[in-house]
Amino acid sequence: MSSLSGKKLREIRTARGLSQKQFAQLLGVSRSHLTHLELGRYRVCGELAEKVSNIVADSAPPKGRPVLARVLNVYGITPVMVAKEIGVSVGAVTDILAGEPNRLGVKKQIQKWAAARGLPSENLFNEQEEPPMEAVYLTEAAKARFRIFADPFDPDLDPETFFGAKKNQWPEIAAVEQQLRNAYLNQKNIAIRGQVGSGKSTLNRRVLGNFEKSGESVFVIEPEIVDKALLRPSLILESIIRAANVGTSKRSLGNSLEERSGLAKLALTTVADRGLKASLLIEEAHLLPDDTIKHFKSMSEWYRGVDKLLSIVMIGQPELDIKIKRWANRQWFSRCVTIHMPGLGKKIPNYLHFRCEAKGVDSGKVFTEAGVAAIADRMKTQTYDTPLLVGNFTKHCINKAAALGTRVDERVVMEARPVLRPEKAQVRQIKKRKAKG
Repeated sequence: MSSLSGKKLREIRTARGLSQKQFAQLLGVSRSHLTHLELGRYRVCGELAEKVSNIVADSAPPKGRPVLARVLNVYGITPVMVAKEIGVSVGAVTDILAGEPNRLGVKKQIQKWAAARGLPSENLFNEQEEPPMEAVYLTEAAKARFRIFADPFDPDLDPETFFGAKKNQWPEIAAVEQQLRNAYLNQKNIAIRGQVGSGKSTLNRRVLGNFEKSGESVFVIEPEIVDKALLRPSLILESIIRAANVGTSKRSLGNSLEERSGLAKLALTTVADRGLKASLLIEEAHLLPDDTIKHFKSMSEWYRGVDKLLSIVMIGQPELDIKIKRWANRQWFSRCVTIHMPGLGKKIPNYLHFRCEAKGVDSGKVFTEAGVAAIADRMKTQTYDTPLLVGNFTKHCINKAAALGTRVDERVVMEARPVLRPEKAQVRQIKKRKAKG
């Protein structure tokens, strides 16, 4: 590490989850000296490089980082961008990302900045690890104890059971659904982005299923390639041609991109002649190459007279918003409405009761009121409040409660999943209440 740069020094500190103050103490230098080192104003001497090497070799796991670090990573925002937008030093932001307990003034600025930007702004500075992403199954003991015959939190349930038919219970979801319907029926371009398990694809299935039931004149083209990173314009044009049954052989699909574009436009014209409104549906759209997104502008401007021939519906994870808004894709961004798929937020208790009711499970026999409130409290940040993750965590709680011979109460929730560890003060308060009761 004799040629250790300031940038590398800062990366090591951040990776170990250390604030500037903590790192400076480990190196035996002042915080000001460390700042100069990280900015490249001072050279890292051999003695310091050896100390850094020992820190790197230390097998102790790094300190857990706050929720803010994961939010910035999800939305593709760097500490430098945050520092510039709120007018503080980069060192202040990296300190907070490393778990610095102080700097309360900067934290308030960051919270206001996140809320103004439409980012999650609750519990940003809580130390939390990754949510339980793995699939969870209810144990046979849990099913027997709580008389559960069908898993109410199965992610593969039909769309109606996933969200429910009462739109007034989920006004945010109903608003997204309405915009998605309008995109298909009025041939508008739309991009829906959201966390894993937020229900984007499920909601889309529900909309398309309702179209099929009502006999709406929509014609959806979905390229069948699994890896969307390989979805090039030529393959999209081929999908359009095949879907309209204009051509299937290699020769009839066109030899050049220009010829294939002409055939795709002709195919869409035949679809319009049948009184159908064509839409191109791209799932996992955040994986698309920039070159493909650039061509969407041209495809969405194909007309037959005054009638539009094709609209484009994109569904993907939060990175989709960043990709669309790149300068290279500005022509498409100005023609596409982007919508964020909201989490459950404060409606987690309603969601738990609804899912149980939908499968004939008496939620009162499974959860205590305090248990439901505890689940909602631990999952309420927008990092965790998707239906999939809430369901996974709830099933962990149900399995643990069955093993203990009790309902899902506050204590069970706090101890069910170490990955989502609660504050020690919370656990102490719960134990005191249990002792008094």
